[in-house]
Amino acid sequence: MIEKDQKAPVKLNLKNYQPVKPKLTKSVNVKETTLGSEYTYTLKVSNDQNTGIWHDVVVKDALDSANIQHVANTTTLAGQAVADSQAWQGEQLALNVGDLKPGETKTIQFKVHVIDVPKDKIINNVASAAGQDGAGNEVTPPDASVKVPVDYKTGELVSTKSVSDQAGNNINGHTVKVGDIIHFDIKVANKVTDSIVTDILVKDTLVKGFSYQAGSLTVDGQAASDSNFNGQNLAINIGDLKGNQEKTVGFDVKITAEADGSMKNVATSTGKTPGTDVPTTSTTPNTDNEANPEPTLTKEASVKDVELGGTYTYTLTLKNDDHAGIWHNAILKDSYQSKFH
Repeated sequence: MIEKDQKAPVKLNLKNYQPVKPKLTKSVNVKETTLGSEYTYTLKVSNDQNTGIWHDVVVKDALDSANIQHVANTTTLAGQAVADSQAWQGEQLALNVGDLKPGETKTIQFKVHVIDVPKDKIINNVASAAGQDGAGNEVTPPDASVKVPVDYKTGELVSTKSVSDQAGNNINGHTVKVGDIIHFDIKVANKVTDSIVTDILVKDTLVKGFSYQAGSLTVDGQAASDSNFNGQNLAINIGDLKGNQEKTVGFDVKITAEADGSMKNVATSTGKTPGTDVPTTSTTPNTDNEANPEPTLTKEASVKDVELGGTYTYTLTLKNDDHAGIWHNAILKDSYQSKFH
């Protein structure tokens, strides 16, 4: 302290109190990404020219941990590897980059892995930095953030259809009869990992000889409304399938008297996937289920005995069994000796 009228020389310890002008930026190496992919964040922290030293700078970046995770052992500072134990606390980056001289820039890079897709399909996280000027005052630049659009990968549907009896036994290749009740399962799967197919519509048109049994329609074992059937036509929306998920539509049909030999019906499924519609896939049971005709013919006379000159009546009865398929274009023939008129 200098006293009034002091004439003796005084030694002053003058500190550099030049203001610090820091800056923080954040960028990413992709325009958009997909579930399961990796991409790289770059953080640049700098101190402007003609300023004081920015001391003890710590850079932080709290990741959106519900949707991304840092990739182990990919963090670098000025191109040099940094141990995860030094840089990360869970999914929050907290790295001391030291002092920044005027005009100096330091760069941090790390990779992240996309583990989920948020509802708004945008991944956004904010980085910050803090340090001190020459007087020990905290100095922070504006936070830096970058938004990355994200979506699922393009999905692909695979449909399979099976037929079984009421006991659950597979009856592909077996013969069925009129009156039998059989069960169809249409299994729809999305086989592409980290993808999604939305608005999946399953359709099936029952052929003549199949009669849908009211109350039997299910999706993954849960009852579905009969209103999804319109006559012989099924059209049911089963929602979405993420990668490696599947759903099964099941229902019963009864074999009717209209059943005719080879009976096939084809189920289809289609939906939407990021960037496009999913091509329609179709599925048919691997073998035919046949209801064959079972005809019988009987012939009777109206008398047991007849005398010369007498008359009597023949009755021919042609029948197809109640549980058989239709017998088409039946022709009845009967020949008798010419001496009988």
